[in-house]
Amino acid sequence: MNRILIAAIVMLTLAPAVPSGQAISQQERDAAVKYLMTTRDQVIAETEKLSDAQWNFKQGPDRWSVGEVVEHLALAESFLGRTPSF
Repeated sequence: MNRILIAAIVMLTLAPAVPSGQAISQQERDAAVKYLMTTRDQVIAETEKLSDAQWNFKQGPDRWSVGEVVEHLALAESFLGRTPSF
């Protein structure tokens, strides 16, 4: 699951790297959307298996739980879906 979260975070980090004045091709957009949908489905499949204790566990007060990370990813996905340059 760590690889899935890292991949999603990397994708979210690199998404703004496309200059705002430069459009991406439909093929590039389709590939990015397919990748994001696949990784989203993988995150859902892996986190569905977690107990409530695992979902809410934090290694420390300054650390996020798995649930908080997934919520953050969902909010970011929602934001990216509204971004016209994506």
